[in-house]
Amino acid sequence: MMAFYVYGDNVLLVQNKVSSLLSWLREKTPGAKVVSIEKNSFNPLSFQEKARSLSFFPETNIYLINQLKSFSPKDKEVLFSFLSAKKMIIFWDKEKTSLSATLKKHFPQLKTFYFPQPKIIFKLLESIFPGNQSVFLPLFQKVIKEQPLELVFYFLKKHCHQLLVLSPKSNLPPWQKKKLLSQKEKFPEDKLVSFYSQLITLEYKNRKGEIPELELALVNLLATL
Repeated sequence: MMAFYVYGDNVLLVQNKVSSLLSWLREKTPGAKVVSIEKNSFNPLSFQEKARSLSFFPETNIYLINQLKSFSPKDKEVLFSFLSAKKMIIFWDKEKTSLSATLKKHFPQLKTFYFPQPKIIFKLLESIFPGNQSVFLPLFQKVIKEQPLELVFYFLKKHCHQLLVLSPKSNLPPWQKKKLLSQKEKFPEDKLVSFYSQLITLEYKNRKGEIPELELALVNLLATL
């Protein structure tokens, strides 16, 4: 059996690793097909019925389990029971999880690959608030020399959303909640909502090819924060 778990906040590296593993498995098993399983389209009962058909799930399949963390405990049980007899499996999550130990109990030969968010991006995100441009703009320039701009943009949008939905009752470690609440308080009323909305618009226009240079547009947006 070849089973892998790829996970972490560094989405680009996670996706690249999943792609490279898929290519490697295809090379080792010519003709293998990828069976992609996602929570949104997963139904335990119908899945079990289909799984009984050997013709539907030939042994040459590569099973790709997308966003394992999103599956319920019962769904995971169904998946693990079925996959325990399969030869090629890739689980992946685009966030940090604690599922590795659980997976190893079911798949002892499991190999894990963890890709955390770069620490320098943490430092940048924590420094972004109105009036602090003299700190975060130079840091932004330093970060994008070391990390892909798309990754930095992804984390910026994610962090901004986290601040928006944050409350004293949020289920986060106390030290993290304290830091985030302190940062959120530095944003005037509605400023954070406006900034996040502009990030969404910027992302949409970039995907549409309406922005000639994403870096310049993002710097201009940050400068007006």
